[in-house]
Amino acid sequence: MGIKLESSELLLVPLTAEQLRLEREDPNAYAASLGYPDYTPEPPNSDLSDALLGMIGSASRAPHLWPWNTNWAIISKKRRVIIGGIAFHGPPQDGRVEIGYGIDLPYRHHGYLAQAVTLMCEWAFAHAEVSVIEAETDLENLVSQRVLQRKGYQPYRVEGNHIWWRLPRK
Repeated sequence: MGIKLESSELLLVPLTAEQLRLEREDPNAYAASLGYPDYTPEPPNSDLSDALLGMIGSASRAPHLWPWNTNWAIISKKRRVIIGGIAFHGPPQDGRVEIGYGIDLPYRHHGYLAQAVTLMCEWAFAHAEVSVIEAETDLENLVSQRVLQRKGYQPYRVEGNHIWWRLPRK
């Protein structure tokens, strides 16, 4: 399981099933499992907590699809802290994958999310079975929308309080 994605500022590490469990149940032990025992990440919100539970199940049912079914820790190399997470919502289906992400409040507005999205998109498009990466944002989440727009995503559907975005393979 030695996959890691890296930029000059970030390290993205896909979590094991045990690390997913720790992220959900014991954020301090989760941080320590990644080598950051002095850092306490924000506890997961209810949506993330539910998603982590689903990822734990997927990891055990389909270990060969693990990188698509897990959360990836976003780590600031300079600050030596976990600053958020990013994940696909499962393996490619009909050439499509959906990406989701979150950055802890103190680390927003520093360009980290854009770097993490770039790394994950490059990784996904390195797989021939991926032709489109999709994302969903709340209408009010202008920061996330700007990140997607800068990365080349185009909106393709608005429904209720959500916008769906699409980035095709170049």
